[in-house]
Amino acid sequence: MSRFQQIVAMVFVLSLLGRVLGFVRNLFVSSTYGTSIEASAYYAAVVIPMTLWIIFPTVVNSLYIPTMKGLMTAGEEQRGHDLYSKLFTLTILIGGGVSLFGWLLNGPVTNLLVPGFSAAGQQLVATQLGWMWPSVLFIALLSLWSSLLNARDRFFASSLSTVVNAAVTILCFYLLVPMLGSTGLAIATTIGFALAAATLLPSVLSMGMPFRLNFRWRGDPLLHSMGERFIPILFALILGQITVFFEKMIGSGLGEAKISALAYAMTIVQLPMMVVGAATVPLFPLLSEYVKQQNLQEMNRVLTLGLRYLLVLLVPISVGFFLLGKPLIEMLYQNNNFGPEDTALTYWALIFYGIGLFAIAARDLFTRAFYALENTRTPVIFAAVNVALFISLGLLLVPWLDHGGIALAMSLSAFLNIALLAVALRRRVGPFLSSDLFKTAGKTTMAVLVMTAAVMLLKYLVPLPYAWLRFFLYTGSGALVYACILYLVKEPLLAEILGKVWKKAARRGQ
Repeated sequence: MSRFQQIVAMVFVLSLLGRVLGFVRNLFVSSTYGTSIEASAYYAAVVIPMTLWIIFPTVVNSLYIPTMKGLMTAGEEQRGHDLYSKLFTLTILIGGGVSLFGWLLNGPVTNLLVPGFSAAGQQLVATQLGWMWPSVLFIALLSLWSSLLNARDRFFASSLSTVVNAAVTILCFYLLVPMLGSTGLAIATTIGFALAAATLLPSVLSMGMPFRLNFRWRGDPLLHSMGERFIPILFALILGQITVFFEKMIGSGLGEAKISALAYAMTIVQLPMMVVGAATVPLFPLLSEYVKQQNLQEMNRVLTLGLRYLLVLLVPISVGFFLLGKPLIEMLYQNNNFGPEDTALTYWALIFYGIGLFAIAARDLFTRAFYALENTRTPVIFAAVNVALFISLGLLLVPWLDHGGIALAMSLSAFLNIALLAVALRRRVGPFLSSDLFKTAGKTTMAVLVMTAAVMLLKYLVPLPYAWLRFFLYTGSGALVYACILYLVKEPLLAEILGKVWKKAARRGQ
């Protein structure tokens, strides 16, 4: 196994563990509060730090990694140290400033976030959010230190920090919520981010990076170049994430239970999306290297391979959410204060979120490709189109589909976004949607259709009383049928995976 494959495998495993722990975190909330106002208040408030946790690392990665790769290629390590000290200073100022101003404007932010909540509900959100604002500083530090390590192809610590964040948050939930009630959820969230940032410190210190404040920004060409790209990248990401805030705004007028139902459904969707997406994180430094080398042919090959893996892995999961989403939700969440009505609300959202699984992951892959090309203008334009379409579709579909309309609007807008990005990317790097991609798409579609028929037949012939038994038996059977069909049609990606597993097992048996 190559070093790159080992890195991907490591990131994949740690990301999977992090997402599993994220599930446990949500299981605690669902078991304790169900879809009550306390749960909805928590999920409304936590959207701000969680959104920043997406925005900050992506911005810093997109600015720092290409710049640092250029310095490393030129052998200018000292300039890299100087650049880091300046970015460390900016990170402290920006992260601390957002935390402070967010705390000072906590009330107006809450009113804007959940305008449809009752006065009591808004007060709960304000209390939760007030305790979460300090986490912004820790998220900013996490972003800088993760980018610093990733630029040097050191992915273990940054991946581990995600696991630490979830594990610490869960532990603090169990310690604080019995004493402080739902406020303990917010305090635990901030502690989780603080200790996750601390996890990266030993690795950063081992690199000898300076931790001094450096205000000598004027006249620095590297900072100037990064600054020119900062606003477009930030604006694109804000546009990409603003749909989450509109989701809360629209959903708050449908009843307070709908916010938590959407959150529980999105958590399930994010498990495969984040795990598969995290496995593509090492692709960004690789794409940046190919751009620096002007090797667009190899860049196109990596893009096509990434899309093929997304098709094979995510399309059957999307269909699986429709076929087996209800027993999955019952198995995961239905306990104590989470009842059958809560399951029905969550399943309705899950169906429509699942439709956009591939599109959301592909959109992130295309956006990373543009950032590797140091093209920030195109993602901004298409992100704005995406927001406009999401809002329009949401307002159109909600009267017909209730909160499911919000989920479907997000999925449909993501498909339009990847279509626009693909056309623009093709103009920049040439054709990358090769015949291999279309062959994989056709084989995947065939395998999914057979899998769907097999699962529906099995559900009809073998009805089972327990949700966990239904889910595991039907899912296992469907996955086996899906893999067999891909094997029979000779999909090379599956053959490659099976070959590696067989060789590894054979070596262990010797």
